[in-house]
Amino acid sequence: MKKLTDIFPLLETLKHYKKKDFTADLNAGITIGVLLIPQAMAYAMLAGIPPIYGLYASVIPPAIYALFGSSQHMAIGPVALTSILLLSGISRFAEVGSDLYISLVITAGLMIGILQVVVSILKLGFFVNFISYPVVSGFTSAAAIIIIVSQISYALGIDIPRYPDALGTVRYAVQNIGEIEWITFMIFSLSAVSIHLIRRIHRYLPSGLIVMAVAILMSWIFRLDEMGVAIVGSIPAGLPEFVVPQLHLDYVVRLIPTVLTLMVIGIVAGMSMARFIESRHHYYEVRPDQEIMGMGMAKVVGAFFQALPTDGSFSRSWIASDTGGRTAITSIVSSVLVGICLLFFTSLLYYLPLSVLSAVIIISVLGLFEFDHAAYLWKTYRSDFVMLLITFIVTLTVGVMEGVACGVILSVFIILYRSTKPDVVELGQVKGTTRYRSLVRYEEAIRHDKILILRFDEQLYFANASFFKDSIRQSVRKYAGQIEHLILDASNIHRVDSTGIRVIQEVEQELMRQNITLHLSNVIGSVRDVLFKSGLLTEPDKHHMSIQEAVNFILEKQPPPRVDYSKGAMQTNAYQERRSRKT
Repeated sequence: MKKLTDIFPLLETLKHYKKKDFTADLNAGITIGVLLIPQAMAYAMLAGIPPIYGLYASVIPPAIYALFGSSQHMAIGPVALTSILLLSGISRFAEVGSDLYISLVITAGLMIGILQVVVSILKLGFFVNFISYPVVSGFTSAAAIIIIVSQISYALGIDIPRYPDALGTVRYAVQNIGEIEWITFMIFSLSAVSIHLIRRIHRYLPSGLIVMAVAILMSWIFRLDEMGVAIVGSIPAGLPEFVVPQLHLDYVVRLIPTVLTLMVIGIVAGMSMARFIESRHHYYEVRPDQEIMGMGMAKVVGAFFQALPTDGSFSRSWIASDTGGRTAITSIVSSVLVGICLLFFTSLLYYLPLSVLSAVIIISVLGLFEFDHAAYLWKTYRSDFVMLLITFIVTLTVGVMEGVACGVILSVFIILYRSTKPDVVELGQVKGTTRYRSLVRYEEAIRHDKILILRFDEQLYFANASFFKDSIRQSVRKYAGQIEHLILDASNIHRVDSTGIRVIQEVEQELMRQNITLHLSNVIGSVRDVLFKSGLLTEPDKHHMSIQEAVNFILEKQPPPRVDYSKGAMQTNAYQERRSRKT
């Protein structure tokens, strides 16, 4: 039975909390909070909803995550990738900015959160392993371009119709470049350059907040709104109210692709950053299922307080770690700071130019580009580079949702393809040792006369059973009439299904017709159990604990040690474990 501290890791943290921890968390929390205010507003705008919903997402969800999450440094809140996915998915059937659209954004957050909680309870988080990092890299790089293109309208002051792809937006902007609002463009350019320069001076200075403050002051003094500059306008003051989300049943089915995409991407990105930051610290352990629970509960509770769906921010999480934050109290401090802003300072945001928020967004997402990773894959793993490139192109030209779907399909396909055509290596004995290595890689390795030694580097199951049989046929054909024994090194065969058993029997019979004896060596315990149950361990002279033992038996007629494979004597197998638990 779970302890209360297992469900709420924050309680365990508070048991050992010290004054010096709070000092560190206070400093880190304030830093995160002042960074979060401009980003939250910008990412809400990116998602197609008023900035206030981004601020709402920065009050309740981080505190909820702090209660449930296992990472001490994860910074939950609005993120660019989640916002662009919401915009891409929901804008297909609801007008951006409408009451229905806003309601569907919040409903989507509730649905994603519920699914993540279910995934956590059922311990299904393993499914994220089916998405490879090259796919994630290709998707995020393309998403960064889409996010930047989506801000052209605010940056140039041109009213651009909504296009399904980034190319259409760029084409329209180029064709109508004469309509550019120069004051808006100047504000955007100065803001972007200023944010970049301030970050170069000191990376932890609240560059976005500083630029926002100056822009608001200039906008108020010169009344830039009367010169055609779009501003934020009125923002409701006060903390978010408790409101039950409206479940539009007619739209729930339409939301499913967006919800599933965001759930998967959120878990993949969240777990990646949590584990990366955990590796820099040694006083806590990230628990995957608990992390997913924390992310899910943040969305579920946030939906009842009108919050934009949240996820883990890598940049803010890194800052939480790098500025000395010790525990999840950092997130609570940042939540309190945003709450104070909502209570007392929203009126100051009235004159904030929207082009400043566009600058905040564009500077923030530049870090999503991974040129170095793409170059590395090109030099080392061409197949992974192709996956990255295809995902990138599909996301950029067809759509964000299609890019994610393509990436998932590619990942699964590559997994299946590689497992159906694994390496089959011919081994030889390294001179002066009892080690056996690839004859291709080790020129000094010796191949014994009349003996063929093969290693199969994958589980043996229905998808690669035919490949297994064909590989052995080709190897035997290569030495036609020259071999009398085939030793199969099974050290890398970690699982065998019924089809695998059948194909081993077929291969043995086929070899026997050619007067070749099949020997198995290095069979691991779990596979040995299956072989025993299938009646394949009845001839001890054909089963050996090592390749050298098999070679000695063949060349020197040294009988192998007698091993009792009966259920009562099998070593470290599942049967024995079950039996010991019963007794």
